[in-house]
Amino acid sequence: MDIEAAVAQCVARIDAGTLPEALAGRLRQALADHPGARQSLLYLQTATMSIGADVVGMSMVVAGVLEDGPLDRDAWPYRTPLQALNDGWRAVQFPSVTTGDSRDGHVYCEFILEKWGWV
Repeated sequence: MDIEAAVAQCVARIDAGTLPEALAGRLRQALADHPGARQSLLYLQTATMSIGADVVGMSMVVAGVLEDGPLDRDAWPYRTPLQALNDGWRAVQFPSVTTGDSRDGHVYCEFILEKWGWV
């Protein structure tokens, strides 16, 4: 299904109030498969493996550029991995038990999430 047709079909069904989830999924896939679509990655570090744990560190890859995110923790886009999932990020990897310690002796868990789109 080409993108223009999928978008037109979804808009018509949204206007009619009859957009089935399967059609929205096909549109999402058509957009992701488009040659201009790019993957963005979000790395969220937490102190525990809980999806509701507070984020203690983050970095992102957007438009092929690695960014550490804002220095001010209050300006980070998400406080927990769950907030990122609720905002449309998809989990690529949940943390597993690790044996590595940070410099300060804490073990950190890393959630890796992705989004596809045009940047």
